[in-house]
Amino acid sequence: MRDKLRHLVDGIAARGRDESGVAVVMVLLVSVLLLGLGLALSTNSMIELDISSSHQREMLAFYAAETGLERGIDGFRTNYTTATLPADGAVLFNQTSVAYSGSNQTSDYTVTVARRDAPASSPLSPYPIHYSIKSVGRQVPSNALIQPSAVTLVQTLCVTPRTLANYTLFYDQFDYDLAFQSTFRLSGRLAVNDTRGVNTYLGTTINGDFYSAGPIARGGPYGVPKVSGNIVENGGRVNFPATIDPFSSGATNAYKFNGTTRIIFQSDGSIIVHNNALSGSPRTMSIPSNGIIAVTGDAIVEGTVHGRCTVTATGDALLNGDVRYADQSPSSSDTLAVVAQGDVIEPEYRYTGVTGSTLKDFDAQWNGGHWEADGISNGTWGAKLPADFRIDGTLISLTGSSPLVINPGGRDPGNLYVYGNSIAKIASVTVYMNGDTISRGLNEIYTENKKLDLLPPPGFPLDTRVLPTFFSFREVRTAIR
Repeated sequence: MRDKLRHLVDGIAARGRDESGVAVVMVLLVSVLLLGLGLALSTNSMIELDISSSHQREMLAFYAAETGLERGIDGFRTNYTTATLPADGAVLFNQTSVAYSGSNQTSDYTVTVARRDAPASSPLSPYPIHYSIKSVGRQVPSNALIQPSAVTLVQTLCVTPRTLANYTLFYDQFDYDLAFQSTFRLSGRLAVNDTRGVNTYLGTTINGDFYSAGPIARGGPYGVPKVSGNIVENGGRVNFPATIDPFSSGATNAYKFNGTTRIIFQSDGSIIVHNNALSGSPRTMSIPSNGIIAVTGDAIVEGTVHGRCTVTATGDALLNGDVRYADQSPSSSDTLAVVAQGDVIEPEYRYTGVTGSTLKDFDAQWNGGHWEADGISNGTWGAKLPADFRIDGTLISLTGSSPLVINPGGRDPGNLYVYGNSIAKIASVTVYMNGDTISRGLNEIYTENKKLDLLPPPGFPLDTRVLPTFFSFREVRTAIR
């Protein structure tokens, strides 16, 4: 009996010794797992730290590239003239350092340009000039074993000399606050060339850039304009010629006409000219090779334009109904400018006079705080024109207004669609409103003709300053980790 009891105790002791071995194994396993987890967490933290550090270097490289690109672009906006534009392959900035406040990190940027001139066949060769501005930003760590991060930004732009045709709506003088009726539409650049500046009303909306030669009063008693593009104030006057000479100086003798002249454009590229002093009038002629027609007196312009042409008049210019381009596609080179020393006029009735007629009795009168036409006492007039006008072209009045609507308060309501530019010495009233509804006159709707940025009408005086037009933007990141 005693032997059986001893055997049972020995068995229990043996089992106790076996279980203590399992516990040791379990402790070892748990220790290995905890060590592995710790190593994993440590490794992950190091990876996250490396990723964070790499991302920081990449962002610093991006900021450096962005700084270089903005400085390169600013040169085209403000510094360069037609005589100082950079050559192909020029290095504008070479590893220029960027320091960050409160940080010992430094970056640098290098900015270069690639230039491509227009072919010699371009009317403004070498313009338009295309540039690709490339800015490479780098962040160079203090640790030489870590490779730099780099970011490349590329902006494409086109440069041409600045002209009046770069602005869709241009006022040389503006004696009262700038406000557009609710139905007015402007898609393009607006310029006020008055160095005294301009005040804006609340709700004045400009779908494009807003250029002011002087200050723009906004806020306080004046409204803040809604502008979708850039606002430039105190930019200085844009050259505004006093006479038509800069535009007409290139006209050849065959295209200089004395007295009232009616020019009817044909879709085949020819013109029909009515003039008392012209032998064989009316005569069919081709548009001059340099595109310039000069009239001493008043000009009547109408028809469908096929080609590039500028008509100048020492008196007034009347748009005899719709004037359209034969080819209205984006690739078209059809271009028209009508430049008057006096006013550019939209009449109520079609002008039908050929000989012995004059517009000299037409005047613009200051009436209750605005300019408007008082009618025409001489001339031969036919049927009433449609309520809507559609004009493709650049309209310029050097001493008066463009457009100047005959009797806006006494004509049926309609729209004046201008695909191009309206440039005037003074502003005029073309429409009368009843709240937000047009009661009488022509409501103005302007749409920018983008090709005029790069290819102004013939004979336009060119400014030494350049106007950049921006196209594509591209970003490439090379982050070394």
